[in-house]
Amino acid sequence: MKRIALVFTLVGTPALAEITPLDVIESWRTVYAGLGEAITYDSVQAGANGKGMLLNNLTSVGILANITTTSRFDWVLLVPDSEGGIEITFSPFGEKVDVERAADGGEDITRATFDFSALSLHATGYPSDIRYRYSAPQLTYSEHSGDDDFGTQLEVTITEFSGEATSITNVTESGPQVADGGDFSFGRVELLEESYSLIAEPVVVRVVAQNAGLSYNWSFPLTDIPLASVPLTDFPPQSDLEVELMTGQVMGVQTEDGGLGVRTIDFGQENGTFSAQIAHNQFRFGMTSKNGTFGVESSLLGQPSFDVSLASLQTHLTMPFRKTTTPAPFSASFTVNGFALDPAEWAKVDPENSMG
Repeated sequence: MKRIALVFTLVGTPALAEITPLDVIESWRTVYAGLGEAITYDSVQAGANGKGMLLNNLTSVGILANITTTSRFDWVLLVPDSEGGIEITFSPFGEKVDVERAADGGEDITRATFDFSALSLHATGYPSDIRYRYSAPQLTYSEHSGDDDFGTQLEVTITEFSGEATSITNVTESGPQVADGGDFSFGRVELLEESYSLIAEPVVVRVVAQNAGLSYNWSFPLTDIPLASVPLTDFPPQSDLEVELMTGQVMGVQTEDGGLGVRTIDFGQENGTFSAQIAHNQFRFGMTSKNGTFGVESSLLGQPSFDVSLASLQTHLTMPFRKTTTPAPFSASFTVNGFALDPAEWAKVDPENSMG
């Protein structure tokens, strides 16, 4: 599991009451404790003119199965405003390192850097009910895995980024529960991925998504804030997580130069959704796509060129993902409407046109 940044859950609404920088920090530590993660910082200084708190080397560390994820900012500044809220500013440099350990003792390392300095974050509320509001004209994320011989380089640029989120602690019959959730919007998302190796030419993928949105809801039992990361073997069994991603128009192209020819894959859709839920021992997944297209154009010997279009696509999957002695439901569905294949390629499938 990869987490792009330390604080993607920090966001808000109009002022409810006066909170302090320490309340915000403890809220972050409470949320990350739900995944066994520890948040630390080297030192605390007063902000400019003696106002607020400047946290140096703010770091979170999480261990899930054989992957250790460390996310870090050089500094984070939290300054009270005149209305009882907190303005939050991040250093221009942030980084994330995933270390995956293999059974033979080897390691695969993925490194990422991000710039959240343009992110405007404002927190309001109470210590047990903190709300966040944020916006940014642009955010960038860069990730590299592998080495000089084999690897992948990923660049993501998000523009017109905004949203709201909440972090609330509720008292329930089964004990205190943390409810964390938010709604995000992205005017435009650009992705560029390049995979390379010594034995082949690079494979380049470019994707542009317009008017995208992301919402999530996550609840889990309130736990003590750990001083150090608590290793987890899988997703916490008492947690309930729901995520939905919505996009407007998506256009993408993958280009591969095979030396003796070039293969280009074009794909896209008018709009679509992706949803997932993990609750106790059940995993649910769903996806929809409207007016999707997929095409291959190849000059490589023996590789066909064709175009496919779909008026609509719907998929659904429900299944258990842990060992259990109690029966659990499983269901799956896949529905396609308006499937159309390039006439020349369809003739190879049905030369006599017996299927009409």
